[in-house]
Amino acid sequence: MKAAWDLGINTIDTANVYSNGESERLISKFLKKYNIPRHQTVIATKCYSVVANDPSIQSFTVPGIGDLPEYVNQSGLSRAAIFNAVDASLARLETPYIDLLQIHRFDPANEYSLVYREEEREMMAYCKYNGIGVIPWSPLAAGFLARPVGTETIRLNSIKGTPREKKLIGGDTTIVNRVEELAQKKNCKMSQISLAWAAAKVTSPIVGVNSIQRLRESIITGIELTAEEMVYLEEPYEPKVVRGHL
Repeated sequence: MKAAWDLGINTIDTANVYSNGESERLISKFLKKYNIPRHQTVIATKCYSVVANDPSIQSFTVPGIGDLPEYVNQSGLSRAAIFNAVDASLARLETPYIDLLQIHRFDPANEYSLVYREEEREMMAYCKYNGIGVIPWSPLAAGFLARPVGTETIRLNSIKGTPREKKLIGGDTTIVNRVEELAQKKNCKMSQISLAWAAAKVTSPIVGVNSIQRLRESIITGIELTAEEMVYLEEPYEPKVVRGHL
């Protein structure tokens, strides 16, 4: 986070459920450690899911956890649940306010990338017509759009055979190859081509980074795609079955 701040990034996206609230606590520690004025940052968090009392439990792995007595009004989008979630997030963030509170499910944006564009069926046009911002997740499709076809990683191997596993199907392989081609042409990273495409389509894609190098690569200032290049990347896409957040 310090590296991001030093690079001029002042918006932090988190959620109450990330690491059972620990993500919000880390943001608080970060602001305190480096004496960063709260008013100079933009903190976006989310509500909907249960934050488990036991830090070792990931609530999404426990079906029906929100129905347990100890979690009454701790999940969902009822008035009480939202107020409880906000109070809990404020306590973990140790801040008097939240800049942007997002509904973590049923929001007007979902997964969106060069290899998953089903939001274009209705949602994208609806949001554009009504002036609604779109901040989709997974713009790099779990890394598929950031490296050549066939590249294996620890992360991809760790989710094989699980509900989170994603595979290239239909025209996806051709799309990834074209991303690689344009990256070589423009002397930049494949991830930057993919993010440049996404940035031209939405308000701001949510990018996950796990190192300072990846953080730097996610800053795409100066990297733009022509109209012809946008079409070239999009042309091989084949419609997919609409899927949920997994």
